[in-house]
Amino acid sequence: MSSAKISNLPPDALLEAPTTDPAPLSNSDGTETNLLPRLAWSDSDKPLKVKFALWQNSDPKIGAPEEVEVYLDDMRIGQREWTAPIKEDELFVTVSADQLLPGEHQLTYVVTLGNGNKVGSEPFTVTIDKEPPRLADPDRLIFPSDLPPNGINNTYLATHNDQVVASVPNYVERKVGDVLTWYWELNPDGDIPAGTYTVKPGDLGNPLNVVLQGEFLRQQSNGVFFATYSVRDRAGNGSNLSRSVRLTVDIRPPVARGAPSVKEASPNGPDSGTLAALNAQSGATAVISREEVSLGEVVSIDVIGFDGGNGPGSIANLPPINPPDGLEFKIPASVLAANIPVGTDIRKLDIRYNVTGDTQPSKSYWLTVPKFTGSTFGRVLCEGVETGSPATLSKSKMSPEGEYVYVDRWPFQAAGQYIKVLVATAGKETVLADGVLSSLGTYRVKLPQSYVRAISVGKYFTLEAGVSFDGKLSYQPFQPLMVKVVS
Repeated sequence: MSSAKISNLPPDALLEAPTTDPAPLSNSDGTETNLLPRLAWSDSDKPLKVKFALWQNSDPKIGAPEEVEVYLDDMRIGQREWTAPIKEDELFVTVSADQLLPGEHQLTYVVTLGNGNKVGSEPFTVTIDKEPPRLADPDRLIFPSDLPPNGINNTYLATHNDQVVASVPNYVERKVGDVLTWYWELNPDGDIPAGTYTVKPGDLGNPLNVVLQGEFLRQQSNGVFFATYSVRDRAGNGSNLSRSVRLTVDIRPPVARGAPSVKEASPNGPDSGTLAALNAQSGATAVISREEVSLGEVVSIDVIGFDGGNGPGSIANLPPINPPDGLEFKIPASVLAANIPVGTDIRKLDIRYNVTGDTQPSKSYWLTVPKFTGSTFGRVLCEGVETGSPATLSKSKMSPEGEYVYVDRWPFQAAGQYIKVLVATAGKETVLADGVLSSLGTYRVKLPQSYVRAISVGKYFTLEAGVSFDGKLSYQPFQPLMVKVVS
């Protein structure tokens, strides 16, 4: 006896209905009954298999074979015979594609036993659809009549729910389960789907639309695009690609022009660089590539520093050094100085350019000017102080008018900078100067004799100074001077 499953039906009853491999598609409201997928006939190397369970009392042998005949309605479409016990993986009959006629059919089979008795099966309804959808003629998508003649723009999207809706000409034959696929491409090839829609029962007899959402359009570039579509029915038969509709899109800002560079800076990554502070005392030179700007275009540079564009660390609308078509721009030393950090502060300059007529600036170049080292600014000095370890100042030798505290000329020195000089003793600070630099060179301020006379012999005071390049937000410190008071 074969190891195959044996039907429990009695010999005089109808056999179980057949099944198919590949199996029919699932049924749903409005769809064909047990629709066979296109794979059932499209691959000659994998013909449709009609499968069935083993019948009772099967005992095929030479001289008493058993046979199965498969019928599509009344037409025999396949047959198989056995002369030995039937294995489970032999319980099928293959059917060639030419035997599978379009339409809804009853699939059955008839078993002939070795003694000549015949018994048929219950029917199994199948639907075969080999006809692809046929697009209308003309088949192009129908776009709204109020679409601007120059194509899709932001104004249209803003007044049409941020979308463009096109109608699909009615094709033959529309059925539930059809999949409409539309394409939005630089070339009308039908390679890159932009969206799909599956036809529902309520769509029959009503217009079908293609929707191009504004968000989707903004993800593409501006320019000329081609809109096409195709339809694939539930079985898998596909229509031709429709003829294309050519549309211009102007909804995105253009791609920003390439970033400038800084001639004196050392690169430290894409569109960024570092300029040593002492190398920035004469300013810096921003450079734009000629590939980015055409002759005759009007260009200016913006430098946006730590203050966000509103303060001493920024400057706008710098013209070229050599107008009108020069591509080098001088960044003032004062702007660079204002962006030199103090302590743990982090500052960068955002350097970009504008071209008249453009709707956005270029990409940014990020410049860092690192902070000064501890010895860059000199030490605070004081007349009358004798050098040594420690430095000393004699009360008895001190001038009645006081002694000058001074700092020598410093990097980036310029009129208008803020300078502060302090003296501190016993944790208490006294401001000797807090004002605006009016002349260049050594800066001096008097240390009063009365201040020193009030300090006990053997005690110390400290002279400190700082200069601000950023409008008094921070001060670059000079090296302090600690002084011991002696008699």
